Amino acid sequence: MQAPWIDTHAHLYLTASYAMFRGHLHQEEVEQFFDYTAMALQRAEQQHDVVIMEQSLFQQARLKTKVRQAVDRAIENRTVQIYLQPLYGTQERRIIGAEVLARIYDEKLGLIRPDFFITAAERSGTITKIGEQVFEKTCLFLNEHPLQELGLKRLNVNLSPIQCRDIHMAERICRIAQHHHIPLRSFCFEITESALSYEARLQQNIDMLMAQGATISLDDFGTGYSNLMRVLKFPFEDVKLDMTFVRAYFDHTNKLLPAIIDGFQSFGVQITAEGVENKQMADTLTKLGCRILQGFYFAKPLPLDDFLHYLKTTTPKVSSTID
Repeated sequence: MQAPWIDTHAHLYLTASYAMFRGHLHQEEVEQFFDYTAMALQRAEQQHDVVIMEQSLFQQARLKTKVRQAVDRAIENRTVQIYLQPLYGTQERRIIGAEVLARIYDEKLGLIRPDFFITAAERSGTITKIGEQVFEKTCLFLNEHPLQELGLKRLNVNLSPIQCRDIHMAERICRIAQHHHIPLRSFCFEITESALSYEARLQQNIDMLMAQGATISLDDFGTGYSNLMRVLKFPFEDVKLDMTFVRAYFDHTNKLLPAIIDGFQSFGVQITAEGVENKQMADTLTKLGCRILQGFYFAKPLPLDDFLHYLKTTTPKVSSTID
């Protein structure tokens, strides 16, 4: 293992991880054993040591299995819910849109954390079905509540990296929108940076969506291997700064935020800042040039009825003296 396996065109380095299982499997645990083993080997790789497969590890694997089953039930029963989190326009000084977020409530598990069910869906390959169900329910919402009546410019919809890898993704999105008679200009599609590695297929999907009037945003900038020039190869109208990147500036642990904002603005790309928690953050980010703000200072993700009520009752929360 210390030396590479040598082929004509490549040197291949192999590693090994070891997990030790002790005890007996109950009949109902057999189908979960692969999840159990995969989790143990993943931990062994991280720790560079042999992992003893203890009961606590099995409990984690059992939860993952239950979450995956809950995701399958939600897809089959079409019970994936959509929540909306407001987007505040700093120039308009009002709520101008919302991000559409998926939520799953299961009768057995209750409300499942998004990071749990999204990870499970990505591993099982069902994330595409969730994405399309969310988009269709968003179209149904706009049929009842058109953007113009809500006073909004757009809704932001997330596309997973796995969806972006699918060469027919944009075609299916367009078909759903056309079926419900919703123009694609009503949407901004958010793409995470990890999707940029599928450059040719992603560009083809982006071209089709933009040809129908949609806009494209880069989500969670600042969390991965962020590269300004790589991002600028794509026609992003907006770049959304991840909340950890934004909060690091206010915690005085990262001073790059103003330079990043200036850099994107010099190329005509507008900035959305996530994780806005208070008025000081909102005012400062507005002064730095962020065009859109999102966070708990304005509102948490809301069920549809609560979001409609929010739009009717909310007042601007950023000082009107900011130029």
